[in-house]
Amino acid sequence: MDYNVSDLLRQPIGTTRDHDVDAEPCLTLDDDLAADVMGGRVRLERTSGGTRASGVVRATVTLPCARCLEPVPAILEIPFEEEFAPSVDPTTGRPLPEPEDDLIFTIDAHQTLHLDEAVRQNLIAALPIQPLCRLDCAGLCPACGSNRNAAPCACVLDEGHRPFAALADLLH
Repeated sequence: MDYNVSDLLRQPIGTTRDHDVDAEPCLTLDDDLAADVMGGRVRLERTSGGTRASGVVRATVTLPCARCLEPVPAILEIPFEEEFAPSVDPTTGRPLPEPEDDLIFTIDAHQTLHLDEAVRQNLIAALPIQPLCRLDCAGLCPACGSNRNAAPCACVLDEGHRPFAALADLLH
């Protein structure tokens, strides 16, 4: 997801360029999680400080179910809007100081805007907190660890070891 913005940086403030976001089969989100970007749209707009990238990206991420740990495909459509500042002057090629704001991404010395990191951060923020394979997921047995969605287990749970068992008496 790289876009050459050398021409855009020489245009007046407010000039825009629209682009399709190409599919990217594996965008690494963290050590053990990846997203498949299916596509989207991005609008690059010339601003006084550089370029604003805004748009929508569609992606799929396979997450473990919060109850049974089975894989759950999550289809996300995330809107994003990020600022990018040039690292070199677009007309002279001289290096520019780093932006003071840590939230602003930089455009590289070849005037290429790399959208991957911005999309990665927005995808991570959009991930469901507790993905479920289905709403009535029975989860794992706390005694034997078997998936109770596949088959019921014969474990007898000792109710005395529950840390909040005393609170149940307050309901009566």
